[in-house]
Amino acid sequence: MQAAGLRLGSLVNASDFEAALRRLTGTGAFETVAFHYEPVDKQLAVTFEVREVVDLYPVAFEGLGAPDEELRKAIEEKVPLFGPQVPATGIMVQHILQAIQDYLAAKHQSAELTSGLLPGAGGKLAMTFRSAAPAPKIVYVRFENTTVIPAETLQKAFVPNSVGVPYTEKRLAELLDVNIQPMFEEKGRLEARFGPFRTEKSTEPEGVIVTVPVQEGDEFHIDHIKLEGNERLSTAELRPVLKLASGDLANFTLIHKAAGDLERRYQHEGYIQARAAVERTLDGKKKTVDLTFRISEGEVYTMRNLTIRGLDINAEAAVKRMWSLKKGQPFNGEYPEFFLQRIEEEGLFDNLGGTSHRESVDEQAKTVDVVLEFKGGAGAPQRGRRRP
Repeated sequence: MQAAGLRLGSLVNASDFEAALRRLTGTGAFETVAFHYEPVDKQLAVTFEVREVVDLYPVAFEGLGAPDEELRKAIEEKVPLFGPQVPATGIMVQHILQAIQDYLAAKHQSAELTSGLLPGAGGKLAMTFRSAAPAPKIVYVRFENTTVIPAETLQKAFVPNSVGVPYTEKRLAELLDVNIQPMFEEKGRLEARFGPFRTEKSTEPEGVIVTVPVQEGDEFHIDHIKLEGNERLSTAELRPVLKLASGDLANFTLIHKAAGDLERRYQHEGYIQARAAVERTLDGKKKTVDLTFRISEGEVYTMRNLTIRGLDINAEAAVKRMWSLKKGQPFNGEYPEFFLQRIEEEGLFDNLGGTSHRESVDEQAKTVDVVLEFKGGAGAPQRGRRRP
């Protein structure tokens, strides 16, 4: 209602509704806007029908010399329906750019602005509003004050992901978070920090060399381990899957692997959409971390139809006899790959040129159809082989 410029109980006519339509269209938040109205008890009931823009992206700012929170507040005051995600094109983008210009002007600053989709945190695209002045490109990164991991090892891991990237402190921090932070967390250094960054001009045009000081922090160990959200499988069944114990080094590579192992354990029982997320609680004094594995189990999916392609009728019948996952049984998502690997390893077919599989999931029926592909003109299976 606020974006449309209408208030409940106010006097209106058709021209007011037309103006409201123009305002909503002008926000850039909708692909189409339409309205209709009808009299109800000496009043008018108006209905606006809108189709929202489908492709929306998180908002990011770079090189504007202002805190993100202030920029967002300034935009919210001037751009109706501005939110955490915005379209990549259209009139709303223009309104946002103008709001940023107005904010900078009020601070006695000026900058030519541009916007576009750029990789953000975790590599996901973000609608980024930034200065149009070309940022220097990273040509080399040095690490210093690091002993747990040699600086050369960090450089080797980081250079392919950073060289050639336009330099801003925010962008560099995001790259370090994705590429280098996990290396320290593998060593139990859960409070590793980077910066303040130092830059120097490179001999290459518009290039910059960046020095990254490292504060490694102390080594953390695991204290308490909890599982939450597991109802179909007991904690007693799941706890051994983790292969983690109190007192272990808080190696988050192994901890994330444990979360994946939990998911696979559920998938063996047909819970193919099961997910396990790890939450951490640090105790800075004790240098320990409590782990909570929060499980979303989902529903059981069952095996429905098996289709075999690339074999003659006799070989197809033989494979179906070997296939032990029967219709109606909980679908084990790892079984098709295991089945085909065993067939190849044991040489069950002559002239087998390769295998592949694919699954088709019926979300409504909670069933899975499997297709097995055999290539290379495989003949009948050899006798005396065990069932995979």
